This record gives sequence, structure tokens and C-alpha cells, in this order.
Amino acid sequence: MASFGRWDIGGCNCDVTEITVVGCGTPGNYPGITLSIYTASGGTLLYSGTSDSNGQIHPTSLPAGTWYVTSSGQSAAFYPIDGNVVFLPGPNVIQLTPSEGGSLAYFCIAGPCVQPLPQTLSYSGAFKDTLVITSSGVLWQGEGSNVYFDGGSWPPVLFTGAATNPTLTSYSCPPGAVYTYSDGSTVTSA
Repeated sequence: MASFGRWDIGGCNCDVTEITVVGCGTPGNYPGITLSIYTASGGTLLYSGTSDSNGQIHPTSLPAGTWYVTSSGQSAAFYPIDGNVVFLPGPNVIQLTPSEGGSLAYFCIAGPCVQPLPQTLSYSGAFKDTLVITSSGVLWQGEGSNVYFDGGSWPPVLFTGAATNPTLTSYSCPPGAVYTYSDGSTVTSA
């Protein structure tokens, strides 16, 4: 006589119930991204959906497994998804990767912004009218100056060489980011 438990044939809901598309920031959920999920490259379309205002997609009847995924709708600051992704039963997360190739590299910083910052930012303030800050990770440094913009924590810290660092008073997220500090300094992206 055979006995079966809840995880035996027919007892498991092994479908993908939720896919959250994540860019930068916290929580970083990215709305408006369309994922197309295929059996394989050039294979049959299993599901296509667009992330909602919470960055989530709720597929219907998508079994867990390794599927070929393409994405569209993300900014040019992120690489598109184009390859195999493993989906487990239940909720899943897909993390977008900032593009880091060539002269247009992007980097995620801490904080609420979903879009990454470009490698080159502009600084305007008391110490120099304008200088270019280039990044190697989350720390942007002015060429030949003591100006640093540190995006490794929130709010980003601006070091200007003054006795005390100015505090962030306002910001807008990329694209077209503007970070304004208490001493009147600004850090901007194109």
C-alpha cells in the first residue's frame, strides 16, 4: 500500500507566483520592464508581462525551471536581460545590471533611486566653479582636487576639504540627478 504526502505528485504548486525586477537603490523595484520568457533561445513564448508600479510581475501558469528571458523598457543605463534565468517555485527576483562598458559606465549608489549614476558627474561649489568627477565604484573624485562624492551610503557624502562636510538638503533621481548640499554645492548628472 502506497502513501503520499503533500509534496508528492499533484501536491506541489511549483509555479512561479511573482517576479520582482530590481534596479538600484532600496527597495529598487523597477516598474515598466517587460519580460518575455521562452522555453529556449528562439523557442516558444511561455509568458510575457510588464512590471507594475511595485516592480512586480504576477505570471499565470509559469512553471519553475530554467527559461530563456529577454527584457525591454529598462533605461540604457542597464544591460538588457538576454539569457537563461533559473526560476524557483514562488516569488523570484531579477536584478538588472548597470552597463559598465566603454565611455558610458553606470554605477548604483545607496538610497532610493532606481536608476544608476553615470561614471562622470559635475560638481559646482565654493572650491571650483565646475569640475568633473569620475568614479571607480561608488566614490567619485575630482581630478587634482579634494572633492569627493561618496555614494556608498545614504545620503551621499560630499567631501570638499572644508572643516565640516555639508549635508544633503535636496535631491532628484537620475536621469538628470541633482544633489544639493547645505553649502550651496551641487553634484549633477547629464
